Amino acid sequence: MTEELLDTKGLAALARVSVGSMRVYVAHSAAARRDGAEVEPGAKNAIPPEDYRFGQSPVWLRSTVEPWLAARSESQGNLHTRGRQGNL
Repeated sequence: MTEELLDTKGLAALARVSVGSMRVYVAHSAAARRDGAEVEPGAKNAIPPEDYRFGQSPVWLRSTVEPWLAARSESQGNLHTRGRQGNL
């Protein structure tokens, strides 16, 4: 079975952000890894390194980014919940 490959546009669509935002997330993630910064799972700067590069374009296997997407979804849910509780 062939696994789905995602370019920046495909990853942005799954994360429900603009392609421009995803490019920034990818750049910040690369910088955080390069600097050895600790990041929380699901953070904008926690996108896993690309699996391949086609020319200058990063490409990920869907299985590589699914844990980040799941953690991102969970952290966003927690933020929304905390925000509502704080406004009660």
